[in-house]
Amino acid sequence: MVRRWLRRFAERAVAIREHFTRWAHALDVSLGPLGPGRGAFADAVEAIGAAARAAVLRFGPGPVWPWAAFVSGGVLLCNTKCPLPPVP
Repeated sequence: MVRRWLRRFAERAVAIREHFTRWAHALDVSLGPLGPGRGAFADAVEAIGAAARAAVLRFGPGPVWPWAAFVSGGVLLCNTKCPLPPVP
């Protein structure tokens, strides 16, 4: 099960990175660019972290992964080709 999830995450890493980068900038307009770095998988994880940090700075401390699952429409936990929801 975990291997399937990791494989799906790797396949969708670019889309996930783009989605969470948009969230990070929507929550923190002063955030600089998040450029590509160590590979698609690592960049996606970094974008999730940047968006989570922006959410904590804006809304206060709270659990990060439930928030990440919510803004992804559950796609982070999905092992199918679910579409990512739009960023408001």
